[in-house]
Amino acid sequence: MERLACAISVGTSGSHGSTVVRVSILALGHTSLRKQEHRVDRVNEFGVHTIPHAVHTTAFSLSDSFAVLCMVFERPRSRYNAMWTILEVLFWIPSLLFVSLLGSIPPRATSTPITDVPSPPFDPIDLSDRSIRPSNRDSPTISQRTVPMEGSPVSPSDLSDSPNQGFPIDSVDIAITAKIRIATSMAARAARCSGLFSTPASYRTSRHRSGMQGRAMTASARDMPSMPDLPDVKVVSQPTVMEASGASSRLLAIATAAKAWEQNEKDVFESSLLLSDAQQRAFAQDVAMEQRFRGKAGSQASARASWASKTHVMMVGVDEKGGEAELKKMGSTVANQAKACRAHQVQVEMLPSGEEELLWDDAKVKGFVLGATTGCFQDERFKTKKGKEDEPEDDWKLELVELVVPEGAENEKVQRAVSEATAIAHGMQLARGLVSAPANYVTPAQLAETAREIAQSHPETMSLKVLEREECEQLGMGSYLAVAEASDEPPKFIHLTYKPRAGGGAVQRKLGLVGKGLTFDSGGYNIKAGPGSMIELMKFDMGGAAATLGAAKTVAELEPPNVEVHFIVAACENMVAGRGMRPGDIITASNGKTIEVNNTDAEGRLTLADALIYAENQGVERCLDIATLTGACIVALGDKMGGLFTQDDEVADLVAQACKQVGEKFWRMPMEPAYKEQLKSLVADMKNTGTRAGGSITAALFLSEYVKEMKWGHLDIAGPVWDEKQGGATGFGAATLSQWVLDASKES
Repeated sequence: MERLACAISVGTSGSHGSTVVRVSILALGHTSLRKQEHRVDRVNEFGVHTIPHAVHTTAFSLSDSFAVLCMVFERPRSRYNAMWTILEVLFWIPSLLFVSLLGSIPPRATSTPITDVPSPPFDPIDLSDRSIRPSNRDSPTISQRTVPMEGSPVSPSDLSDSPNQGFPIDSVDIAITAKIRIATSMAARAARCSGLFSTPASYRTSRHRSGMQGRAMTASARDMPSMPDLPDVKVVSQPTVMEASGASSRLLAIATAAKAWEQNEKDVFESSLLLSDAQQRAFAQDVAMEQRFRGKAGSQASARASWASKTHVMMVGVDEKGGEAELKKMGSTVANQAKACRAHQVQVEMLPSGEEELLWDDAKVKGFVLGATTGCFQDERFKTKKGKEDEPEDDWKLELVELVVPEGAENEKVQRAVSEATAIAHGMQLARGLVSAPANYVTPAQLAETAREIAQSHPETMSLKVLEREECEQLGMGSYLAVAEASDEPPKFIHLTYKPRAGGGAVQRKLGLVGKGLTFDSGGYNIKAGPGSMIELMKFDMGGAAATLGAAKTVAELEPPNVEVHFIVAACENMVAGRGMRPGDIITASNGKTIEVNNTDAEGRLTLADALIYAENQGVERCLDIATLTGACIVALGDKMGGLFTQDDEVADLVAQACKQVGEKFWRMPMEPAYKEQLKSLVADMKNTGTRAGGSITAALFLSEYVKEMKWGHLDIAGPVWDEKQGGATGFGAATLSQWVLDASKES
């Protein structure tokens, strides 16, 4: 009598609240079993195709000596009545008889000894380890797990979902398969009904309440690679003598304006503090002449120093009337040159031109430091080591930037500008790291974890509250939760609060920053498809949330007085699923307004609506929301500036003042009241989109419906949040938000 090896495992499908029993049977000695499948209609949480109230079987011909049969049975959500349970228990004894019949079928004469038998496709599962449960989308289908016949090449038909493709089946095969199917079905049902395998109580919760299903248990738990540290910045009146030894090298950067060359071309480097003697100044003059450098803004010249090893000299042109944006660009140029020559230390000075004795001031220092510290960004956290094994790993890092200024210029105002710029750079770096990372790492849970790290690093001034789905439901956030409904990732409503420490001055105004936190946007049922949809870049749809958390990090480091700041992010994913938001649905925001969803890809404004209502309920007096909201804004303004939408001139002036100081650009856009007609709905209070014309304007008008008394502005950063030429993520918006808060703290 042939032996039968059987492995049984049980688990629960979280998405349907059902029990799944898997029986893997290794029938020894039978070579006639061939692939036989039934087409199926859905996938459970274990990545297994199932049919409700049915048995799915697949037999594999692995060699001439064995075959593997897998059976999956799924119990639906409803409970079985008592009579059905009794009948199933009665199947236990007959099932054993059916299994014994398998031994009466003689094996084929061509069988060969069993060697190196592979494991069945489904091994028994340890239910105590929830981390083994893969996501639906990452799991191959059963047909993709099949193994082709030995000695035959793998063909596309082997991996297809069509039944009986690529494998001949004779009458004996069908008889054996049918017997095994019936026997295993009865055995599995009897085992479940007799209580041999019980479902743990922790698995009986619904998918939306567990918060630990699918990808949330795997990707969200991944350790996020850290971003590289930014260089230290110092301001000195006398250059530090830097020893360039070993792998360390240095760069001497000298900024000049075209006016200086026009007035005294031969002695332009005479006042240089970095070039200490006549030989060094003559060398710089010769390099400038050979490379035709005349101090024009944006131009540069460089060469290896002749008087010292591992030292490079660079000249960069700057517009003497240029503001913070010009100096930020210059700082980025210097940082990239340092990377090109692998310099770990940079010393920079700006030579006076014309009647001006000093070009450095606090505003220019802030612009330059922001450019120098963040200008050579390149995210390589997810890359493996490149090059040959015997080659040393390139661990270049810019460690120090030293600003050399004339005697007396290193005053308190300049030093404060360096401190502010360094803290803002840290916020920008955080924002860049979040936007650049893929969506399977930066999930809503990861954004909440980032906020937790900020709060824990500054417990005296920062506090954190994360609202889970149930708490959002209690607050009536139907607009936000409708977007999150289709995702396996649980939504996280993040509320991070800054309050000055004792002695930091009384709170004179409450500020709010609200960031759009779509960690991935598929478009929902209005799915992003076709060329130009940019679905592969929709990890950056949380650029607003990244800028908000970046500003939170800056504010926590600088501790501005007199202000209380609320950082709010409604984090979730916009995915596609049977339970997801559909076009035509009517949802209700937390202020009671009903919204007809005529486009599921206009989801960001739905999350921001509930977030703005929440912010105003916290007593916020001034509020900015920031979001990668519309492609229409990219069409209107390109990828170098964001759009500013507000009906309040004071808000517009404060944003314009803040963005100028940090070298970011926003352009004020109109909010034409007549365009609200596009948002009227026949069946609800309003629709979530209008026509294609003026799309970014109607989006801002939609958001204005969820603001009552607080002063409010909307920043659309869909264009400048990503720039391939600058290494991808830009961290755009974090600096402006930070400066906006700092300016508010300085108001009398």
